[in-house]
Parts: sequence; C-alpha cells; structure tokens
Amino acid sequence: MATGFAVLQFFRNEDGLTVVEYVVAAALLVSVVTLVFLTLQTGLSGKFSSTISSAGN
Repeated sequence: MATGFAVLQFFRNEDGLTVVEYVVAAALLVSVVTLVFLTLQTGLSGKFSSTISSAGN
C-alpha cells in the first residue's frame, strides 16, 4: 500500500505550477509571438516592396 500512499501525497502536493498556470503562460507566449510576427510582417513588407521596385529599375 506504500504506492497508494505515495500517489495520494503526490496529488495533495501543492508545490509547483498547476495546469491552469501553464495554460495562462502558454496563452501569453502565443500572444507575444503573434504580436512580434505581425510587427515584423508590416516592416518587412515595405522593405521587400522597395527592394523589388528598385531592382526593376
């Protein structure tokens, strides 16, 4: 029965992050990465357009 006791202790242990905290952290990470890519897309689009138009001349 020592295994059953160890499992109960594991589930009662409140140390560390919970699943909810991991989900919130993942959502924040996805938001930041999306914002970075959207910002870079806007800047790079203008640079590619000017490079292509100057290469055509």
